[in-house]
Amino acid sequence: MPLDTSPTPPVAAQRDHVEVRHGERDSDPYHWLRADNWQQVMTEPETLPADIRAYLEAEQAYTDAVLAPAEHLREALFDELKGRLQPDEAMVPEPDGPHEYYARYEPGGEHPLICRRPRQARRDADRRARHRP
Repeated sequence: MPLDTSPTPPVAAQRDHVEVRHGERDSDPYHWLRADNWQQVMTEPETLPADIRAYLEAEQAYTDAVLAPAEHLREALFDELKGRLQPDEAMVPEPDGPHEYYARYEPGGEHPLICRRPRQARRDADRRARHRP
């Protein structure tokens, strides 16, 4: 009988945590995975509590192990999707109040940049483009 060598997923510990809101008891055994300093963690990842970091690293190691056989496919799909984008592709601006929002890619970039600019700036740029010699 062959041994099963597939990776085992980590199991998050359950810790008692009860909050009472509006007279209703709310039990959340995974509350410990929510860092109280989450805003600071966004800019300073090293401030994440050690127990949360250890669990997240175990989750990442499991994911990497499970997806390892498909790595070549993941790379091929990524390259194909990236090849369909223009190097400086941008979406049409969406007006919202005094600003407009859009996403654009920089050449060589993997993720879009989410941008905002005053709506007047767009009208000025269009006007300059129409009056070029």
